[in-house]
Order: sequence, then C-alpha cells, then structure tokens
Amino acid sequence: MSSGWVASPQAPHQFSGEGLGADFETERIEFAEIDGRPVVVFAGRSASDVPLRVLDLETGVRRPDRSLLHGWAVPSAMQLGRADGRPLLVTGSSDLVTVRDPATGEPAAPGRRGPAYPTAVGLGAGLVASANRDEIRVWELDGTPRATHPTGGLAFVEHGDRLLVVTGAAGQLQVLDALTAEPVGASFPGHDAMVAAVEHRGELLIVSQRWNQGPDAAPPAWNVSAGAEHTLPRLWRTGPEVPATSNETVWLTRLGLAEIGGELAAALVWKIGSERRVDIWLPGEEEALRSEGAGAGAVSAGFVAFAGEHGALSVLDTSTGVALESDLYGGPMEGFSGLGTAGGRPVVIFDSGRVWDLEGGRPIRHRAGDGPIVPATPARVATIRGDGIRIRDTASGSDVATIDHRNRHADGVPPYPVTALAVGGSLLATGSDNGLVRVWDVSTGEPIGMPWQGGAGPVSALGVTRWAGRPAVIAAHQPESPRLWLVDESSRGAGHTDPVTGLTAVVRAGRPGFASADESGAILLWDAAGRTVGGPIAAHDGEIGGLVYAGGILISAADDGIRRWDPDTGERIGEPLSEVGGGRLAATGSLVATVTDGHLRVWDAPTGAVVGDLRVPGEAAVHALAVADGKLVALTAGEPDPELFPDAEPELGMVTIWDVAAAVPLLPPWLTPEDRGAGVFTEVGGRVMAVHSTDAYTADGDEWTDPYEAGWLHLCDLATGERRATLEREAGWIQAIEVATVHGRPIAFVAAEEGVESWDLGRAARSGPDVAGLLGSVTCVAVTEVDGVAIVAVGDYEAGVSIYPHELRAVSGDRTPL
Repeated sequence: MSSGWVASPQAPHQFSGEGLGADFETERIEFAEIDGRPVVVFAGRSASDVPLRVLDLETGVRRPDRSLLHGWAVPSAMQLGRADGRPLLVTGSSDLVTVRDPATGEPAAPGRRGPAYPTAVGLGAGLVASANRDEIRVWELDGTPRATHPTGGLAFVEHGDRLLVVTGAAGQLQVLDALTAEPVGASFPGHDAMVAAVEHRGELLIVSQRWNQGPDAAPPAWNVSAGAEHTLPRLWRTGPEVPATSNETVWLTRLGLAEIGGELAAALVWKIGSERRVDIWLPGEEEALRSEGAGAGAVSAGFVAFAGEHGALSVLDTSTGVALESDLYGGPMEGFSGLGTAGGRPVVIFDSGRVWDLEGGRPIRHRAGDGPIVPATPARVATIRGDGIRIRDTASGSDVATIDHRNRHADGVPPYPVTALAVGGSLLATGSDNGLVRVWDVSTGEPIGMPWQGGAGPVSALGVTRWAGRPAVIAAHQPESPRLWLVDESSRGAGHTDPVTGLTAVVRAGRPGFASADESGAILLWDAAGRTVGGPIAAHDGEIGGLVYAGGILISAADDGIRRWDPDTGERIGEPLSEVGGGRLAATGSLVATVTDGHLRVWDAPTGAVVGDLRVPGEAAVHALAVADGKLVALTAGEPDPELFPDAEPELGMVTIWDVAAAVPLLPPWLTPEDRGAGVFTEVGGRVMAVHSTDAYTADGDEWTDPYEAGWLHLCDLATGERRATLEREAGWIQAIEVATVHGRPIAFVAAEEGVESWDLGRAARSGPDVAGLLGSVTCVAVTEVDGVAIVAVGDYEAGVSIYPHELRAVSGDRTPL
C-alpha cells in the first residue's frame, strides 16, 4: 500500500494511496494548518476508531491518531488485566484492538487489527489476544503477531503463566492454550454461549451464563482444575427492573469476572429494550457501580472501566470509585461541529463538547483556565435553496451569488441530486449522487469545463483548496480513497457537449494522439496526455457514426456523407468519399470501408479511389478490415440472410467475414444476439484471428445463449474457422473492441457498458485493471502507443473522454499460449 497522493492511471487526478479506512464514511472536508503546513481534515464516522482522518495536504500522508480510541461502535469485548508486571486495559471494537494504561489512558502498545467484532479479548503471559466466533489471533504486547487459529473464542484468562481461551458452543466447551491451541483438560458441558473465565483461589473456573438468569440463581461454573461442576455464590444482588406492563425485555448480554481480595467481582452488560447499561459488582458491596448508556465494562483489583459509543471511555479507581482524569477519557466524540483554536492550537470541535488537538493527534481536556475555544468561521458558505445554490459572505451576511445548477442540459450532463457542496474563494464545487463532481465560477455562475468522476459512489464531501500553488478540489466517494483534482486540468476529458460516438488513434504533428466524435457532428483532437488540441471541427450536421484514421487521414461518416480531414490542421480534404450517408467505418493501412446503400465499399483514403465493392444482404455495418494471407477481409454484422437462415428470429443479427476481392464469405456466417457483432482482426501466435462477440446459439444450435454469456469474446482462426479460445467476461454487452500490441503481447481492450476490460489474447487472461468511474455508459475505445507505453482513450454516453496509460499486468501460473 502506497502512502501519500498517488497519480491515478485512469484520470488526471491524485488519490490517497493509503485511503481512509474501509469503514470510514466522510461527511465533511475542512482545511487547517499545523506548524505552518496545510492539512486536510476528513470528518465523518468510523465503527472501529476515531471519526477523523488528517492528511498532510502537500504529500497526502496521513497524520497518526495517537489516541487509539474506538469509533461509534461500542467495544464488543473489554478486559482489565496485567502483562509484563503492569496493569493494562484491552478493548476490541469492530476490528481495532487497543491496549492502554488504565491509570493514564495512554496507549501502551500499537493498535492492531483483529477479528471483526470480537467476542473476547485477553491479556496475560506477555500476550494480547482477540477472538470472534470464527478466529483467534495472538500478538506480543508490541504488536508482533504470534498465532492465528481457525476456531472461535468465547473468553480469555491467564492461568499458570499461560494465556488460555475458552472455545466451543453452548453445549460443550473446551479450554485451549491461546498460543499453541493445545487442549487444557477435558471438554465439559456448558449452559450457554455467554462465557466468563477467572482464576479464583488458584482454581480455573469457567462460567457459562444464561441470558435471563436472575441474581438469586447460583451461576453455573466448571472447575477446570478439578474437572467438576463448581457452585459459586451469587455474583450480583439486583438487575434492571421494568414495569410489569412494559413490553421491554431485559437481556444480560455480557459477563466478566475478576478476583479481588480472594472474592469475585462481576461486570455485567444489560440490554433493556433498545438501551444499555453496565453494572460493576464489587465484593461485599450492596450497590453496583453503574454507567447508564455504556455498552461495555470490565473490572480488576485496581480499576473499573466503562465504554460507550463514539469513543466514550472512563476508568475509576476500584478502591475509591473516583473517575481518573485523562485527556483520553471522556464522553462521546460525536457530531463534527467544525474547526477552531484552543490556546492558539488548531482543534476539531465536536457537538458533544469534546475537543481534538490536530497537532497532537488526540483529544484534550479543555479547562476553564486554558482560555476560550474559538470556532473558525469560513469566509463563504454555500447552501441549496429553491432557485439554486446560494453563496453567502459570512462577514457581511449578504449573498454573493446564486448559481442555478438545476437545468444544465446543454453540455449533455443531466441534473442529479446534489449530495455535497464546498466553496473556496471564487470557486464552488458540487457533487452528485451519481459520483459526478462539477466546479463553478462564483463570479459568473457558469461551470468550469466538464464534470469529472473519480469514484463510483455518491460524492459524500468536497473541499476547495490550493495544491502546488494551483486551485484544487478534494472529493470523497465512500468507500473509495479521496481524490484530489487540479481545477485547471479539469478540462482534461472535457470538450464534447453530446454523447461520444467514436474514437480513433491518430498521428498529429508527428506525435500519437486521438480523435473523438459525438452526436452533434463535432470532432475533437486530443494529445496523448488527455488535452484537447485546437477547437472542435464542425464535421457534420448530425450524429457521427464512424471515425477512423487511415493513410495519415482522418475519415468521418454521418448521414450527410463520408468526409476526410487533415489531423494536423483540422481542415477538410478534397471531395467526400461518398455523398451518401455511412455508418460504422473500418480501416487498415491506407484503406477505409463502410456499408452504404447495401454495398460494402472500400476506398484508398489518400486518393479517394474505390478499390472494393460487394453486395451485402440486408442492412449491415462493417466492424473490421484487415489483410490476411494476402486477402483483404472485412467483418460485418447485420440482418440475417434469409437464404442462409430462413427461420432466424427477427431480433437476431448475422456476422460475416468476407473475402472482399472474391465478394464471398471467407467462413460460414453465424448468428448473434441483436447487433452484438462487434469484432476486430489481429494476429495471435502468428495466426490471423477474428476477435468477436458471442454467437446467438450454443454449439448444438438449439439453445439461446445465456444473457451472462452474451458479453463473452471468441477468437476465431481465419485460416481454419476454428474457435481457438473463449474469454468469459462479466462487464456487460460489448460496444467496441480494439487490439494493440503491448510489449509484444496482443492486448484486447473491450468497451462495455460498465467499463473497459483488457485481455491478453495470447494467454486468454486479464492483462490489467478495469477502467470504471467514467461519466456514463461506455460507447467506444481506442489505443495508441507513446514511448513504449500503451495509451487508452475511452468515450462515454455522458460526453466524456478519458485518456490513461495501460498498466500491463504480469500473468501468473502456467498459461498455455494460443
């Protein structure tokens, strides 16, 4: 895992390599300074630890949490004990296991990730352990892992210089050595799965308590040392009382035991309806030490501990019942109120009243003599109201601007519910529930460039700042890593105002790049870094259905004809290849082909001369053109030939590979679902292959293809007609296929509705990470090479173009090349 900001390979932004944690939900993004360095503060919710993440803005490196307090989830396991000759408190919340000095509250060891939602934690013999119903983990005090066992644990206890664990189910229990998993004594009957273990007067006792057992009943116990049942005195005097008319059920959810002066003390966690409380019963006492609302408790000879939601933790001296003072002890850290200063130090202020020292990475107890806590006031705030987004100056209380964000259809981006807002200086950032982020100029009320999308989930928080001296926006998409975008680079991937219908690799001014087309009839040129070059080319009056590059010339096709363009100047070249409209185009070398007026025609792009013309049955489109074994071949998809398939269903399509010169099919045509005849020609293992989408029927010819197989790819040997491989994809219907040679390997880039996959055709294996998080459904893909690196361009239905380098993945295992 990388720490700090990492450049995304799929879009022009940075993302946090370390992330914020799988269970962290960002609700606010704010900015502060620590020792003169800007930091970004992510405030939100976390089940396992504190609801804050603080990153150095310049580097993206996360600043440490020195409190190791738990999050909104109450610790599900808690124990006081001794290790290395000192008292310690261990808690397990969600998956965070923390060891601290109960007298000071200070962490005594690094935090560690244990089994999720533990049933028990333990201390003893210099070890720390945590267990849930499926797993036991054991560490040294310093966090060094010692053992992992694939069995559940119910309670831990130190006995005879060993840390032991009770395992099993309600009917039969067994004590094991927590480190070695060796049995200690024989198994024995249990009464319920709520288990406590204690060393009492030198004997090892295991209590398995029923949830509804009253205080007058003797708790059932097993003396492991004697191998026999053992009768205990009652451990508590009274339990929660509810009115007889109440429907609330009283549950005893957890029991902990400790020996104090030769007698037993008990920690009981009650659930009364939806409420919780903890009772600590000390030997000889008539009243319990009680904490209403707490959800975990523990007791030892020296201390009593309570824990509640949102990091609430308190420790009492057993002998006096007085709460110990510590910066780390206090009520919940709940509800982010905002940033501020306390004694000149930057702090986070919680609605619950607790204060977090950003520099120290821990909460602080603010006393009356420490001076006032001064909340920070932002210069401008943004709110949503009926007529748009209102920007208000906080000093004057007056409105600076109102931005109508509701009906922005002109750029092809429909309005989505706004889920996050942030304003900084003259910039406003908005985020939507579909993951889009848009930046606006407050002074004009107009959007800056196109929106971008770095995450798949809704935008939960935004922040406007400066990074490397340039305006930037940080966006949080739960549960993904936060992303940092430079506003002056947000025009990357922008430019179209309508869905993108075509992409092709070109060479412009001697350098590789791309051209893209859209439904409005516009063409844009791009460099390989993802920047538009020059202005749009008004190529056609309507949707461009085909765009290719052949013989150094850019060719486009729409209903008003097939035209040629100079990629260096954007100027039109000569007369149209055809005044009759064309749809898809295919190219190889200097040749370009389309199907128009019922004919597959092939031109030499530089001269405009027709070099091939053959009749095709029904309506069809050309998908690929190549020279194989000296023959010019083309792949078309269209209506089934009624002479070949008289009984074909009307929703089926027919794929044909043609010998263009002979004007006959090179191989027998086949049926395909609807128009899913996307294909391309390439060389794999020295043989020319057609890479195409799936057949409509199974091999026996009488069963419709399963919908999940409709996106599969097949490799067909043109020389023999043999199907050489099938690639079982899962990313949805295929829109387009492009093949490029990357480090000598044929890599297919498959554009599907949900994203783009890459496949190593020579090994029939995935070759790199998926491309997702695009503006809309993918429509097209193109590939070029720059300085030995494959660069991929992806167009989508929401007018976006994303350009990124392909990360070639190493292939593991013994895969037989095709």
